[in-house]
Amino acid sequence: MALPGDRQGALLAIDVDAVAVRLQDEGAQLCVNAWHERMGGIASKSATLAQARETRGGCIMHVLVVDVGGTHVKVIATGQNTAREFPSGPTLTAEQMVASVKKLTEER
Repeated sequence: MALPGDRQGALLAIDVDAVAVRLQDEGAQLCVNAWHERMGGIASKSATLAQARETRGGCIMHVLVVDVGGTHVKVIATGQNTAREFPSGPTLTAEQMVASVKKLTEER
């Protein structure tokens, strides 16, 4: 490949060690910057989660588990210690089930 003008045939002097050091330094700085950015995001999210725990009685999510069986519907919600149940069967309608689940899981 020919070089333009008077540089044709000239060799470029490159200090390979200096380039390697510079690339290593730049790469390390990028890594450090990314680390600090990530840690800042984690700290921010941790603060948000801590606040959520305080305002929600230590819980971040409220979970409701409903086990619909042939003879009983059993439910337990976050913050409750024991499952509660009511009779089910072929005549139980969706509206009846929802009303019963709401009644059993309301905060007392």
